[in-house]
Amino acid sequence: MRPDLVALTLDDLITIGNRGLLKRAQQELASTNLSGEITEDTVGNIIIQWSDQILCTLPANQTLGQSQCSCPATSICRHLIRSALFYQSQQASQPTTDGPTATEPWNPGNISDETLQTHYKKTVLNKLRSQFAAGQIIQVTTGSKPSAHLHSLALNLRFLVPHDIRYTHCDCDEPAPCSHVPLVIWAFRQLPPEQEQALISTITTEHPVTTQLLDELEQQILELSTVGIAGLNGIMRDRLTRLEKQCRSTELVWIAEILMDLLQASEYYQQHDAQFDIAQVVDYLGELLIRSDAIRNHDAAKHPIPHLFIAGSAQDQTVALGASRLMGLGCGATIRAGGVTLTAYLQDLDSGTVMALPRYFANPEQPQKPRDFWQLAQVSISKNMQLGHIGSGQILIQGGKRTPSYQFIPGRSPMSLNPQSYQWEKLRSPLLVNDFQELIAQLRERPMPELQPRRMTEKLRVLSIAQVSAVEFDPIQQALRALVIDPAGTAATLIQPYLRQGRFGFEAMLERLQQDPLKFVSARVSLGADGLQLEPIALIFQTGETRQMLQPWLAPPGAASAPQLANIPTMPKIAGHSTISTYLLNLRSALQDLWLIGLERCDAQHLRQWQSLVERGEALGFHALLKPIIQLTAALERRFQVLQWDSNEAQSSLAIVTLLSQVSAHLLAT
Repeated sequence: MRPDLVALTLDDLITIGNRGLLKRAQQELASTNLSGEITEDTVGNIIIQWSDQILCTLPANQTLGQSQCSCPATSICRHLIRSALFYQSQQASQPTTDGPTATEPWNPGNISDETLQTHYKKTVLNKLRSQFAAGQIIQVTTGSKPSAHLHSLALNLRFLVPHDIRYTHCDCDEPAPCSHVPLVIWAFRQLPPEQEQALISTITTEHPVTTQLLDELEQQILELSTVGIAGLNGIMRDRLTRLEKQCRSTELVWIAEILMDLLQASEYYQQHDAQFDIAQVVDYLGELLIRSDAIRNHDAAKHPIPHLFIAGSAQDQTVALGASRLMGLGCGATIRAGGVTLTAYLQDLDSGTVMALPRYFANPEQPQKPRDFWQLAQVSISKNMQLGHIGSGQILIQGGKRTPSYQFIPGRSPMSLNPQSYQWEKLRSPLLVNDFQELIAQLRERPMPELQPRRMTEKLRVLSIAQVSAVEFDPIQQALRALVIDPAGTAATLIQPYLRQGRFGFEAMLERLQQDPLKFVSARVSLGADGLQLEPIALIFQTGETRQMLQPWLAPPGAASAPQLANIPTMPKIAGHSTISTYLLNLRSALQDLWLIGLERCDAQHLRQWQSLVERGEALGFHALLKPIIQLTAALERRFQVLQWDSNEAQSSLAIVTLLSQVSAHLLAT
């Protein structure tokens, strides 16, 4: 038996060929006018003579893509694909034998060096070993189709056939097996036996960090705490701008990006722009302090989180894009105090890179009500293209830019918008997820967001769905909840909140989940108390041979055939906060007040707010978090007792409380 041919799934055949070839091959096999005869020798050489006068030869020492066909095609053709399908159908009728099957998980680390030497020259392997030892960061995941993401090289690699490196698929342009296969195999060998997934780092030397730059940066943040965002003057902005450039030039890219966001927020405040959100500013400050502390104290030999994640690298820069085809993955909404940001997500089908195209819409002044999301999505973003249509279609671009945060900035070159047929099986990994368990294992290994690459698309995934069950409306949380199940039977929770501005999409989603087969969901993914949670961006339903996309945030009136819920309350959703979560929310509110006005301008009301936090924190039994809160409160009390107040203790205490508050919020969420 040829185990390589038997192990190939339909998705693998699409990878080797394309969906059109597979579909034609399946149609021809289903025809009663076609028959074939298989001849196989003892070493696995296969010849298939077809009744349509086609002869396919599949040598044992060659892959399916290297096999020969008598048709004029110069590359893999539908005849070779149908030969593989025909061979699989014949083997399925044979009695099974003991031993591993193609569906069992396996570890590519078990592939020996002797096997590698049959595919690579000694000089090539030596060069690759040096490259591996020099420092690679590779995310490895076992399974029936093991995969790896090479963070340091921005590539994805997948094994299609157990223990056969000839059947590998990589994002690079090299023929299989490419030069990245040995790197991945050596990384798999470092995977602990009890684990199915891990982040493997071969970096043993510390990345040089200029502590003087971090010291200067933190000193500027302490000075900012004294005057607040409201008191940020031109001199301080110039200093932060200079620090942003220095951080970028020394590969502290994510620190530089945070500083850029802080400067932008300061401009919004000065201009009285509705995009200013003090809650977002406190998030920036907390993230900056966490990353700075992690960079300063990083030890490559002890800490599993690579410096590449925490600080960024020279590769994280604005990139000019050439001619590309970008597939829309839907458009989501992020609600802020002053407005909403609608974001269309797109994947470059050539590179697999996922990018975001955001647009902010400020809330109108009272007494006008904010416009519905579907109305906002009709605003032209670029070249008379509506944001909602970009999310549901595909665009052909001739240029543009991609920022380090993976925001897509359209260029001046012409762009064209076309519909898509939603064949999301063609999407590239790791965006496309067929196995929830594999995704759950990856999420468990993820550090907190402040120590991950700072990209807008980091949480986005497209998940293949086999079944939907338990669709219901939760009146307490005012959200739609549904269980979605992957092909292997693992469940995840789909959660869509009800908002008046997106009510039509909410109704349509509730209706269609109960009526039509759901094939795919693009969603922001996270791990919660109930397991894997999905915040949907777009849903792909299949009716007959056609597929349709529903964007639950943007669907217009008439998307649902009839109202699904009567008298849905329009009040904000009711959240059942625990005592601890309520305390942390009050702490965040107090932090926002201080960072906005500054320590020098806080008054007696702010002091009472912090004294109350000390009392409630003691009652709840906080220790590590409460200590700097007590120090900050004592420093604020002295401000009202002395003529000349030294703000140094208050500055450092406020910074520590901000950092711990950010960490506490993530610990509570998990």
